[in-house]
Amino acid sequence: MKRALALASLALLAACATPVSLTGRSEAELISRMGPPSGEYRNPDGSRTLAYSLGAQGTETYIADITPAGQVSAVRSVRNDDTFQRIVAGMRGEDVLRMIGPPNDTMKFPRTNQESWEYRYIDTWGYRAFLYVNVDANGIVVGKVTRRIEGRDGGMR
Repeated sequence: MKRALALASLALLAACATPVSLTGRSEAELISRMGPPSGEYRNPDGSRTLAYSLGAQGTETYIADITPAGQVSAVRSVRNDDTFQRIVAGMRGEDVLRMIGPPNDTMKFPRTNQESWEYRYIDTWGYRAFLYVNVDANGIVVGKVTRRIEGRDGGMR
């Protein structure tokens, strides 16, 4: 009986494993636990970056770094103000995708020949917010804007 309870407890803990706890595991194990990634980006050194969009309305993204040998070298949560501060005008759009994964939505602006990428997230103070990253026709970041969309109590602002 004790052994069965211990095994059941271990199975429950394994099922509740956070993406970060998969660091050091194989890519196959990551995919079996997390499912297919929402974005996959190849890096010049043969490694890959996998993005997993999670959370209510896609407000969380975890980035997993995969070595050329197929091992998970790091997993981190990236939809946060600290990560967004690293996005600056002049960056390549593909580097933004590697950094924070695919956007929730996109909108084209034909008159300016730009596209805006929308990311939903929970800001540092617990408010729902949007990050917009604007890229030009060459895939270069030309600007970004953040906007809160509601109060912490759920009321719209």
